[in-house]
Amino acid sequence: MKSFVKSIGLIALLLGTAALTRADNVLVDTGPGNPNAPEWALGGVGNNYPQSLAAQFTLTQDVTITSLEGWISSFNPEYLRIAVTDNSNGTIPGAQIWADNVQLSGDSIAAWQGFTNLNLFLSAGTYWVAFIANESLSAGMQSGVPNPLGIEAFVAVDNGNWHEYDDLNFGVRIKGDSVPDSASVLGLVGLALGAMVMIRRRIS
Repeated sequence: MKSFVKSIGLIALLLGTAALTRADNVLVDTGPGNPNAPEWALGGVGNNYPQSLAAQFTLTQDVTITSLEGWISSFNPEYLRIAVTDNSNGTIPGAQIWADNVQLSGDSIAAWQGFTNLNLFLSAGTYWVAFIANESLSAGMQSGVPNPLGIEAFVAVDNGNWHEYDDLNFGVRIKGDSVPDSASVLGLVGLALGAMVMIRRRIS
């Protein structure tokens, strides 16, 4: 019985260690915007449609997203909708995969704002993160980040449609954990079971 308990503990330890060593904390990080660079409006700007912004990003492996933020300065404590879309439209956001509303600080100070307690699984592939504003929001995203994502888009205030514009260069930060592939998990279980046999032989 003792050998069985020790073996189960070893399996848990190996799998737990694998989860920790495969953690990929920062998945996307453009860096913050430059306070001396232009700031793109988010929200109502006195036109027919509030301006929204989006950027394309690529994941090289399956991940669980835990944090999704933009470098945002907000001038009223309004809600901003942050969405993840597929890449079905190529150079503009596609169909929404996930979306939720977050209340911005409203203190006019540029900072990382968004979600930091997510549990969103995304398989390897290309996606968009969209910062979708309402007409009551007064906010902005500074440009001039050190590592821009490269393919970006905005909602035109005259017709509400997305348009590609790759010089927005605003800040995006995404964190998460990589998801172990099935072959790795099976390999670890095999290793643990082998260790269990060794322990049983040693004790018997």
